[in-house]
Amino acid sequence: MIKLREEIKDDIKFHREQIKKHEEAIKKHDEKVLRKFGV
Repeated sequence: MIKLREEIKDDIKFHREQIKKHEEAIKKHDEKVLRKFGV
C-alpha cells in the first residue's frame, strides 16, 4: 500500500517526538548516573 504524503509526514512527526522523549529519558538517566558517582 502506498502511503500518502500527509501520512508520511505524520509518521515522521510521531517518530521525532518519540526520539525526543527517549533523548530526554537518556539525559535524565545520565544525570542520575553522574550524581551517583559524584562527577
